[in-house]
Amino acid sequence: MMARPTVIQRVSYRDLSYQQFFERHLKDNEPIIITDLIDDWVARHLWNGHPDLDWLREHYGRLTAPAAECSVDYGGGKRRECQVSDYISYWKCLIDRRNGIEPTLQSSFYLDGPLYYLKDWHLSKQLPPCDGFYSVPIYFQEDWINLYWDRLHVDDYRFVYMGPRGTYTPLHCDVFGSYSWSTNVCGIKRWILFPKGEEQYFTDANGHTLRDVFGWDRERFPDFEKAKRFEVVQRGGETIFVPSGWYHQVMNEEDTISINHNWGNGANVESFWWYISHQLELVERELSDVKSGMTAEEWYETCQMVLRSNIGIDHMMFIRYLNTAAEDLKGREGKEGEMNGEDILKFQMEAIRRVLVQMKENCAEEMREALTSLEDVIK
Repeated sequence: MMARPTVIQRVSYRDLSYQQFFERHLKDNEPIIITDLIDDWVARHLWNGHPDLDWLREHYGRLTAPAAECSVDYGGGKRRECQVSDYISYWKCLIDRRNGIEPTLQSSFYLDGPLYYLKDWHLSKQLPPCDGFYSVPIYFQEDWINLYWDRLHVDDYRFVYMGPRGTYTPLHCDVFGSYSWSTNVCGIKRWILFPKGEEQYFTDANGHTLRDVFGWDRERFPDFEKAKRFEVVQRGGETIFVPSGWYHQVMNEEDTISINHNWGNGANVESFWWYISHQLELVERELSDVKSGMTAEEWYETCQMVLRSNIGIDHMMFIRYLNTAAEDLKGREGKEGEMNGEDILKFQMEAIRRVLVQMKENCAEEMREALTSLEDVIK
């Protein structure tokens, strides 16, 4: 029998300073629910209580977004790009059926198949800057991931999720082992989270992790019940902080709209580097059969190319990521604001220095010049 889950603390933003959040939750990698944080969001007032699907269709219906089939299969369910207006028609048809009404709207989604969840929607990139439907709370503004990816002008890690009751995201760990924050603009989510390291109890002999905490195979995952877990029901207007490296499964218990960011900074930069190093080990193991036919330079370049293809970042990109963060930290020295406290800036710069030491220990020749340049920035 599984042990009772640990309850996640709820705190009003009025009782939580940035310094407290940084020390207790970023550095200690502990989850929290923050309440009353989005009372001034335009989105909160527009969609208060339940999703206003007609308003959403009128304002965003012309846009496109990815919709994913809710599935626990390895590799995930089917994904398709759709018009937001088409997805909203599908959603309204599901609501009609739920209420015993025969749907009359047309949609390209099959109503009798698996539910589809509109997720990983880069809405903020599709809107003009003046739209302002939400703002990033101060606790999450120290965000090196989106700072760096914004400068690449290719992508970001800011998303809108919205879907009907019953949609869900299978058990997973976030990209790069990043932090994430998720705000329910409206609706209710149930979260089940496992602290970093607990995945040892739900990883099978082939290295695959469990995808569904409600339908697990005792033969494949005989130790799953030993895993420590946290559970929380997140209400409308509440924000959850998900620590780095924590696996989690999320279910929409009501029709729900949420805003989610993956992010990182000096408090989890060493975890980011560990993740990249671990993924490189997997690449090198997979390619080991062809290593003998390559020069050292060819081996390095091939492994880095595959690493970049697999996870979206390689060593040189990570060095540029650290450079971007270090330059930002240096530029804020002596400035006012809770995020610019001397202790906080110093802690984050020291974290970059620790990662630099680790990188220099086993760096390839191709990295030395870039690492020297980074070293000059953080002196």
